Amino acid sequence: MKPIGIDEIKNLKYAVQYFQDCYLVSSIGALTHSVNGRKILSENIAHTKDGFRIRFRNINQNSEDFFVTQKEMDDLIYMDKFLNPIPINKYFPHNPIIKAIEVAMNKLLSHYPSKKPWICRFPKCNEKFEYNKPSNFLEMFTDIMPLKLNESSLRLNLKSKKKECTELLNKIKNEPNSSFVAGTAYSTKKNSAITTVTV
Repeated sequence: MKPIGIDEIKNLKYAVQYFQDCYLVSSIGALTHSVNGRKILSENIAHTKDGFRIRFRNINQNSEDFFVTQKEMDDLIYMDKFLNPIPINKYFPHNPIIKAIEVAMNKLLSHYPSKKPWICRFPKCNEKFEYNKPSNFLEMFTDIMPLKLNESSLRLNLKSKKKECTELLNKIKNEPNSSFVAGTAYSTKKNSAITTVTV
């Protein structure tokens, strides 16, 4: 097996999200911005003879590898709610590493369904890996417990958390190994959740 290279890691910064998995695409993209994050990516993702090996460092306190073949990646097709294939923009192809991680997450969730929180099971989706929390993914992938702000709150707005936001941003602004994910959680409001992990 050969670890993914630096150019492949850099390309992950610009990976386009096609499925309902912003938690995954944004978390992987965030890891590309720090030295230790890039190291984790190169250690956790490797080329095999016919696909990729994806390592999750903490699944119930154990490291586990998932092997993804090219055929499994080819079989992961972006579809609408009626299961009709949706063509992917040829100018913005589905990043093969992201696709391999998505297939690996499908396998992981087939073996460990509890790794998808109950609240993430309500939205209708075509694939198991769609909808999850960045903190769940980052903890499993990096074996580091992320700091999170408002990720699981029913009040999906950061207005009441201005002090906590400022403290968190000040805490990580001079930490070169912080990987930062901001998202909308389960609402359509902007800036409703923040997850960070220092790797």
